Amino acid sequence: MTDTDSHLMRKGKSSSVTQSYNAQASVDADGSQLVVSAHISRCSADNGELEAGIQNIPAQLGSPKQGLADSGFVQIEAIERIQQSGIDLYVSVQSEAANNQRRYDLRPEKALAKAPQKLVDPTLIDMREKIRTEAGRKIYALRQQSVEPVFGIIKQAMGFRQFSLRALSKVSAEWTLVCLAYNCKRLFNLIKLPQNA
Repeated sequence: MTDTDSHLMRKGKSSSVTQSYNAQASVDADGSQLVVSAHISRCSADNGELEAGIQNIPAQLGSPKQGLADSGFVQIEAIERIQQSGIDLYVSVQSEAANNQRRYDLRPEKALAKAPQKLVDPTLIDMREKIRTEAGRKIYALRQQSVEPVFGIIKQAMGFRQFSLRALSKVSAEWTLVCLAYNCKRLFNLIKLPQNA
């Protein structure tokens, strides 16, 4: 308990509880996969982080036209505020399995029997129907192929799995540096410098 800014968190229901921070990143889904916004949260849940992720995008990059997020980011009031600001959101309001139509479903009987949560809020129902359209599925599919590889590269290729510093301000600076290092690596790959250079 040497970092009083951190909080007790766990990654999932089957994970152990650890003293942690929640690292967030907003990524360009138009092909570059560059991190356009990064911040640290002291809350283990992502549902309060969608607005912060969008608001932290530097003004020099402009305002995004669309936003994609998984079901962990569902917060009705935030979704409504972001949409009122003119950003076209695609937020999964159910688990990824509920969104995917499968030709063959080989999941165990227990998983098949579990019905998706019934939605009653009109905002969530509208969002679910929007993602279920053919165009909505194509747009939402960009989320998985844009942001997930970024975290995979940071964790696996770059070897960053825990913070070395303590206190929110220092951890935030460390996460910013990690995302900057990732962006430099990604830019190098995008530019594809000649091998003789």
